Amino acid sequence: MPKNSSGRTEKTLAVINSSCLDRLKRPDRHQLLEMIRRLLHAEILITTREEDLCRVAKESVEFKNIISCGGDGTFFNIINTFGTEGRVFGIIPLGTGNSLAHDLGIKDFRDAIYKISRARMRDIDLMEAHFRQDSKNVRRFAISTASVGFFAQVARAANLHYKKLGRLCYPVVTLLNSFNRPRHLCRISFEGSEYRSIEFTNLLVNNTVHIGHMRVFKNADIQDSRLNAWFCRMGFIEQLIWDLAVITGTYFYYPGEKRVLKRMDISLDNPAPISLDGEVFDAVKEMSLVMSDKKLNVFY
Repeated sequence: MPKNSSGRTEKTLAVINSSCLDRLKRPDRHQLLEMIRRLLHAEILITTREEDLCRVAKESVEFKNIISCGGDGTFFNIINTFGTEGRVFGIIPLGTGNSLAHDLGIKDFRDAIYKISRARMRDIDLMEAHFRQDSKNVRRFAISTASVGFFAQVARAANLHYKKLGRLCYPVVTLLNSFNRPRHLCRISFEGSEYRSIEFTNLLVNNTVHIGHMRVFKNADIQDSRLNAWFCRMGFIEQLIWDLAVITGTYFYYPGEKRVLKRMDISLDNPAPISLDGEVFDAVKEMSLVMSDKKLNVFY
């Protein structure tokens, strides 16, 4: 692990999502915990609630390195609770999607621990989401994906009912929800331009190449200071064809409009759920997605 200017090893905290830990086979579970202690010399927090993170964050200013052991949603909650300044983050992928881990070339928890232990670091981009919920202004950082429409609907269903399916979770939920594809009306602005009206079923804004295991934005780069946006209207058959085009890596069918940008502002005609790195926020009517000036320092 990295050392400070006096040669002392920086303190490390590994935050483990208990649900992800429970889904591991018992031998893997024991190996994971043993490797974290032996190779990363980390203190371990096994958490079941966001309140646990808030409590520990207030008491953990001495931890320079924070290791997220879970999925995209776990990492999302960690960076928004602990803050990004002056810390280095590691990712041990135990979730159903693990978009950032795929972008960083991390294969499994053993590979992740090896990469963290060699203490190589890089800065990556952060996306900022600003929105109103329950008459309150909310700001959150996201690493991978913001969505409205179909993929937010998929994230909600996955969180409620299907996480136990592991890697099959999102493919199964995507197929089941393809029959129900409500259309959304909104006004949208790119880079501060004039608003225009659009109707969509899918609206995605990505910082990473991956959404879960799928390479949805093949030209995205987590260090290019740009966001990749896509919105379209698709029915059931079109969605299945698009899924096939992305899964096979041929991208032969990609309807709608794609853009590379630094800012997008959305005003929905009717409140709808949004998803940020798989975490769902209900009844949002207005949202801005911005490439942040801040960077996130991660082990890779």
